Amino acid sequence: MKVLICSAIPLDRTTANLNRLTRMQQSLEMHQVHARIVGFQSGLGVAWKEVVMPCGNSAIAFDPKLTGAKGYCNAIRQGAQAANFYRSFLPDLVKQFQVDGVIAYHPQGQTVGAILDAGHASGCFVVADMVELFRLNSYYFFNGTNYQQYRLRRNVLPNVDGVIGISHGWCDWCDQRGIRNVWCPSFALDQPSRELPTPKGNPFVLAVAGQWNSREMPMAFLAAVEICVSRGLDVRLRVVGNTGKSRQQRVAMQMVQSSGQLKDRVEFTGFIKDPKDFSKAFLDADAFILLRNDTLETNMLFPTRLPEFMVTGNPVVLSEVGCFSQCFEHRVDVSFVSPDNDPEDIADEIEFLIKNPDKRHTIGQNGRRKMLEEFSLATLGRRLTQFLKETQIRSDLGSRNGGPSHA
Repeated sequence: MKVLICSAIPLDRTTANLNRLTRMQQSLEMHQVHARIVGFQSGLGVAWKEVVMPCGNSAIAFDPKLTGAKGYCNAIRQGAQAANFYRSFLPDLVKQFQVDGVIAYHPQGQTVGAILDAGHASGCFVVADMVELFRLNSYYFFNGTNYQQYRLRRNVLPNVDGVIGISHGWCDWCDQRGIRNVWCPSFALDQPSRELPTPKGNPFVLAVAGQWNSREMPMAFLAAVEICVSRGLDVRLRVVGNTGKSRQQRVAMQMVQSSGQLKDRVEFTGFIKDPKDFSKAFLDADAFILLRNDTLETNMLFPTRLPEFMVTGNPVVLSEVGCFSQCFEHRVDVSFVSPDNDPEDIADEIEFLIKNPDKRHTIGQNGRRKMLEEFSLATLGRRLTQFLKETQIRSDLGSRNGGPSHA
């Protein structure tokens, strides 16, 4: 089987989105499904061409400036550019690369709708990979994102041949509407892991990654670290990557600078380009923290960072929200904190991990084992391959019976 993974993401720089697609590509290749990623790359000078991504895999890139599409913000403009490209050139790609099916990866109705129409017109089955549902707020409302997601769910997803849901939330949404679906969360890659707990007397390093926006709840984990320090615990916070430029980031940074308990205990690594240095920053930590609010947005996602944290063998302090409670157990493979993310509760869990190094090590190793058994490329690739093959069979049956070539 040959499939195209059609997106509207840049192919010349590493992002969480591209990580998901390259890992999906690898997982499918393990089960004899040849997958090509399609995305954009500026300055090509031609409508599309084959390129090599930063990870070394080949892909198909289109030049967004040659699509003739415009938009009043980056997100909508990129979606419109991708929609125009797929509407014009997807049939050619299907024919040239002898494609059986298409996986559409984009959160906007205009883009997935164009992929759906062009794919079906070319005789391919089309499934959508759904990874996020943006919350309703003034920013997403006025830039058109909320409308595009409404359009996607209302008009497009009911007509695809299946949905790949990154979370149980998406799968439940599909079940309620009779849409075929398969659960495919974030992929876990085997990495070196911590073998022994940090020796007694060393500072306890709590690591966090991701931009400091409201979803990441930086004020909550900073307050928790302050509480730990006030209890006499030697805790350090390692911030891996860029914190962003949001208002929340500025407020959090002011808190770090003005707090005597935080100022000398927070390390900012900035963006780490070298994979070995990045891995070391994770591996040398004693635990990670990943907080989320109990919202619909949280219920519909599964952070790509979570497997990256857990495969290190270090425990993750995790909000007990969304599908997390369906996947993990408290103090078995993660350390849950209450859904309201109370700083005192977070500090209590950090203190438990500090004072119980053997239990901390066991939780971390159990989490790593779970990731490598249930979230590995081989396991998720097998599940996804079976879903795609069943989709192809249904598509072929529909075509032979004189109906449309899609479900």
